[in-house]
Amino acid sequence: MPDEPAPLAIDGGAPARSASWPPVTPVEPASDADPVAAFEAVLAERLELPAASVVMCADPAAAYRAALSVVPVGERNEVIVPSLLEREAADASRTVGWTVVPGEVDADTAALSVRGIARAMGDRTALAVVRHPFGHPAVMSELTRLAGERGVALVEDISGALGSSFRGAPAGRMGAVALFTGREGDPITGGACVIV
Repeated sequence: MPDEPAPLAIDGGAPARSASWPPVTPVEPASDADPVAAFEAVLAERLELPAASVVMCADPAAAYRAALSVVPVGERNEVIVPSLLEREAADASRTVGWTVVPGEVDADTAALSVRGIARAMGDRTALAVVRHPFGHPAVMSELTRLAGERGVALVEDISGALGSSFRGAPAGRMGAVALFTGREGDPITGGACVIV
C-alpha cells in the first residue's frame, strides 16, 4: 500500500510555516508628473529608439488600428495573422476593412512560421503580423527575408516578449512597425502603444 500523504495543517497536520509572514513594505506612489510620457521614454530607451518613436494608445484595439494604418500598402488589403494567439489583430484588421488570412504557426514557438507566411501570401497581401509569444521572438531573419522579397511589411507584436531579442536585435526593431499591448499573461499587463 502506498504511503498516505501527510494531512494538511487545516486537518491537523504540521504547518508549512512556523513564523509569520514578513511585513509588506509600503510602496510610494510614482513621482512622475506624466507616467504615460515616462513609460514611452523608458520603452524607447530599451529599444534604442528616440522617445517620440513610442506612442501610447487607449487600448490594444487602438494600438492595432494605429499600427495597421502607418504602413503604406497601396491597393493591397490582406493581412496575415498567426492562426494562434492573435484575435486582436484579426479583429482590428476587419474593423479597418482588411481581409484576414490565417498563417500557420511554428509548433515549437507558437509564432508565425516561415512556411505559414509563405503559404498565406497572395497578390493582395500587404502586411503580416508577427507575434513573439511566451518570451521568445519569432525567427525574424527568415520572415524578414521572405516578406522583403514579396513586398510585405511585418508588424511585430512584442507583448509576450518585451525585453527579448533575436540575434542581438531587440524585439520591436525588426519589422516595419511594432506594437505592445499589455494583455493578461504578458510581462506587463495594462496599456498599449505603437512603436514606429
